[in-house]
Amino acid sequence: MMEGRDKTRSKRAEQAKRVVEIINNRWNATNYKGNFVVLGDLNDNPGQGTSLDVLLNHPGMKNVIQRLPANEQWTHFYAGGNEYKQLDYIFLSKSLAQQNHQAPIIMRKGLLTVQENIKGSI
Repeated sequence: MMEGRDKTRSKRAEQAKRVVEIINNRWNATNYKGNFVVLGDLNDNPGQGTSLDVLLNHPGMKNVIQRLPANEQWTHFYAGGNEYKQLDYIFLSKSLAQQNHQAPIIMRKGLLTVQENIKGSI
């Protein structure tokens, strides 16, 4: 998103669509029964107007970061806007998600928080 979220949206949407094509080609015939994971820094946050709708709404996958409380789902802090957003994702196949009920643990070592930014500016 270095050039801005709106300007780079189409590229992220195209990439998300291609990932869905790969998943559908491999797993649709089995109704997505199987063990597969889609994960990484997808550089867009969930919500209205996201380029990731095809992934977030896919019937064969579960965004397991949503298992965390809403205030713990962030994976990126933007100090310039004092914003906490989810840019990183762990999508499990629906069968794998059913076998693993726990929420993931997000390790934030090295990420600044508001408190650390305040301390650093004093």
